[in-house]
Amino acid sequence: MAQTDPVYITFEFRGDIDKEVNKVTLGIKGLRDEAATTYKKLIADSSAAYNAMSDRQLRGYFTWRAQVRRGTVEETSTSFAFLYLYELICGIGVDDPLDGFNKIKAFWDVYRAFEPGIDRFARVWLQDYAVFHGLDPKL
Repeated sequence: MAQTDPVYITFEFRGDIDKEVNKVTLGIKGLRDEAATTYKKLIADSSAAYNAMSDRQLRGYFTWRAQVRRGTVEETSTSFAFLYLYELICGIGVDDPLDGFNKIKAFWDVYRAFEPGIDRFARVWLQDYAVFHGLDPKL
């Protein structure tokens, strides 16, 4: 289903339908607001991370990232690994949502050997990414 396709829900209801529809509408708006807020925070965190790095660190990060994009994942600082994941989540270096999902998953599968603690975050981020982008739940 594309993000623009309508979603049809059938249910039986007993009570004040207008009141319940308003609650659902507010809930959906809240989810959208939360997603937008989270996205803005990731962008801000990424920008802050770039700004906090020295020229040497920036060169190191972009050199490491270029190797990752070519398929060579080597151990680096956990901060670099998380920044790379933030970029993918925000759509930097991805062609479309499925490509982003696959890149997050592939990176996580390799990098967890260096830093098993990444599982705690990457698992949830990957699930959220799939839901947010309406990807197949079987992924």
